[in-house]
Amino acid sequence: MKIIFVLVSLFTYLLTSMNNQAHANESVTVLTENDWTPYSLPDGSGISNSLIRAAFNKVDIDTDFIVYPFNRVLDQLKNGQALAGVNLAKTAGQRDHYNYGQQFLFTVSSHFYVLKGSPLLKLNGKEQLDESKTIGAIAGYDYGDFIDLNKKGLNIQRVRSHEQNIKKLIAGRIDLLVLYEERANQLMSDTNFSDKVVRAFPVEDVEIYTAFSKTFPKSKHYMDLFDKGLEIIKSNGDYELIFANCGEKTTAKATPLCL
Repeated sequence: MKIIFVLVSLFTYLLTSMNNQAHANESVTVLTENDWTPYSLPDGSGISNSLIRAAFNKVDIDTDFIVYPFNRVLDQLKNGQALAGVNLAKTAGQRDHYNYGQQFLFTVSSHFYVLKGSPLLKLNGKEQLDESKTIGAIAGYDYGDFIDLNKKGLNIQRVRSHEQNIKKLIAGRIDLLVLYEERANQLMSDTNFSDKVVRAFPVEDVEIYTAFSKTFPKSKHYMDLFDKGLEIIKSNGDYELIFANCGEKTTAKATPLCL
């Protein structure tokens, strides 16, 4: 009887284990950047990462994140070393290197910023800029076709940090700098910025995506599934909840949808 009991217990265990494996979610690894508050933070939290996890979860896929500097995300994705990367714009400079689905994560707006009292504030918009003006931007960032294609032949100088650009603007070494709205709001806490710099006119609205490798195995398969999941959370209310509750660490536990 003892042998029969052991055999029955073993069979039950194996059956349960097989059943659990059959219902276990697939898992994918996504590369995320380390410095774009409130979308992707150094600890792996943020709005973008929460959106991606929620979308994949709706199609029974678990998500692991690896946090890198943004340029490394781009390189690994372009070289087929990773399946997907977070916060890529579908601009002329990028669309040939990566696959983009039908669903974008969100749209961000960028503006030019100048010193207070600058005569550039009298311009009606970006189209009045010419090649005599020097613009500060960030290396590896996409700002839309006006900056990235630069058909007007503007003098665009790219550096590694916003702090460098602010110092150059205050020192008169550049005439304007381009900033996404969220980053500008964050910089407003720096009195050296808020006391001397003012927003001028818009640059462009840019759609931000989770982009997929062109060569990583099953990339298109997972991109299509991600599109399906993102469409679901945009329609069931989860999308709005993530934007409302997942942007700051202080509220990161407000909903289980937040990383």
